Amino acid sequence: MQNKDWRQRFADTAELLPVIICEVDRAFQITYVNETGYRVTGYSNEDFAKGVGLNQLIPPEDAAKAGGNLQKILAGETVGSQEYRIIHKDGTLGEYQMNSAPIFQDGAVVGIRSTLTDVRERNRIRRELQQSEEKFRRIFYQSPIAVAIFDDDGILIDSNGAFQRILPAIQYRHVSVQLEALLPISTEGRAVLNRGAVLKGEQRFDTENREKHTLLMEWSLTPLGAIGGAQHYLLQMLDVTAQRLKEEEDRKVIAHLRQEAAGNYTFGNLVTRSPRMKQIFQMLGPVADANTNVLINGESGTGKEMIARAIHANGNRSDKPFVAFNCSALPDNLIESELFGYLAGAFTDAKKNKPGKFSLADGGVVFLDEIGDISGAMQAKLLRVLQEKTFEPLGATQSVKVDVRVIAATNRNLQEMVYKGEFREDLFYRLNVVRIPLPPLRERTMDIPALCEHFISRFNRIFNKNIKGFTGAAMNVLMSNPFPGNIRQLENTVEHSFVFCNETHIDVRHLPDEVGGVPATAGSELLTRFSSFEELEASYLKAIITDCNGSKIKAARRLGVHKTTLFRKLKKYQLE
Repeated sequence: MQNKDWRQRFADTAELLPVIICEVDRAFQITYVNETGYRVTGYSNEDFAKGVGLNQLIPPEDAAKAGGNLQKILAGETVGSQEYRIIHKDGTLGEYQMNSAPIFQDGAVVGIRSTLTDVRERNRIRRELQQSEEKFRRIFYQSPIAVAIFDDDGILIDSNGAFQRILPAIQYRHVSVQLEALLPISTEGRAVLNRGAVLKGEQRFDTENREKHTLLMEWSLTPLGAIGGAQHYLLQMLDVTAQRLKEEEDRKVIAHLRQEAAGNYTFGNLVTRSPRMKQIFQMLGPVADANTNVLINGESGTGKEMIARAIHANGNRSDKPFVAFNCSALPDNLIESELFGYLAGAFTDAKKNKPGKFSLADGGVVFLDEIGDISGAMQAKLLRVLQEKTFEPLGATQSVKVDVRVIAATNRNLQEMVYKGEFREDLFYRLNVVRIPLPPLRERTMDIPALCEHFISRFNRIFNKNIKGFTGAAMNVLMSNPFPGNIRQLENTVEHSFVFCNETHIDVRHLPDEVGGVPATAGSELLTRFSSFEELEASYLKAIITDCNGSKIKAARRLGVHKTTLFRKLKKYQLE
């Protein structure tokens, strides 16, 4: 009774198991299938009774593999777990993991007992994973973005073609690639990665190509998590050199269009509306990038030092010193010691060594203001510095070599002084490599409003005020003034007005007497008829076009602006 109960429980369990249990005889005819087998395959007991055998359930392309394994089992050999496809009654294919064992009776193999586990879902997931892996491989290896995988020690594990093409260009052709050498990662960057976050940045690389240049690479480093017990990182690098250059060009174009729209032209922090100054500003770009000597000529107060500083700030020596010296302020012996320095003991009060302006400016620029005021002896010494790039400090026995660019300025006519024998001809030609003639303020009155805005902004910070500008009457007075002291006098005028103005706008009564009380000339009477700068500009444009016999192209050329700028102005003032 006990034995019978045990067998019944086993049979009941076999019927209820979620796997297929079946038995076949030596002719591969199915002799038993559990309830799960019927339900999953769709066959019934009657189907198998009619002669549906195992051979009919296996697809022809799988028959050889299945037949060979089944024959081995019938021969008493052990065959491990195998995967087979089974044709269901509705024609669909099932995928099963089969484990089989021989059935013995009286010591002989009379059949095979098998369990079949449905693996379709597992195989589907595996195929999708394989497809995903294949997509990743294609993306990884064929991506135009340089991609590489590094382990936790920073050793390169794998990389795609784009990364391998970039490496030789950035000096890694003959060395093993280390992540830390490729991208110096700060302590803060390491902390970001340790939190599992993506670290991003840009890195410049000097190339090894024939024409050496710099690559700008945008990169991101992503922690991939532990692989094989160690952290791995995905590095992606994109060459953005051309993109950044284009963005810079676009910014310049936009800035230029804004300048044209505003009627202004800039160089560095200098702004002008004057056609003559626009021509000078157009010179300053090429001049700044060169290392040639420059002579700036103009009346006192026209901004010669501002031009010199703008050349330096926008040139290839901008990270080096700019040292200014006024040549008219000291006698010869002091000029020499200031320019070239001296050693301790060179004269009575020389207690210690003192470097001169040329030593202090090594690699940069020396600005020599009022160069026309130095004596003939000093001219000779300065000529030697320009020719040989060497000088001797007072008290020294050996020459000192320097790399200095000289920008000189004067309010005198040096060429006329050369004719009179007051200035050395050879020194003049050494200085006069590029000559920049600055017009006086009375010849560039269009710049007075912009200069006033600049001074107002500066003096608001100094005086802690909030003055918005000049009244129309006050601006008319400024525009009509000859300003013999030029920009310096205009700056002093604005500062004087700040002292006495406690309102939002500077009026005529706040101006100094020498500016507000100047008798009106014929030109100033004409200017005072206009209530705003726009009226003045419109009248000026109309006069220029009339003088050019109505030719707008000639008028634009004479004004020093593009024809489209002139057309916009004419449309604005309805002068078309």
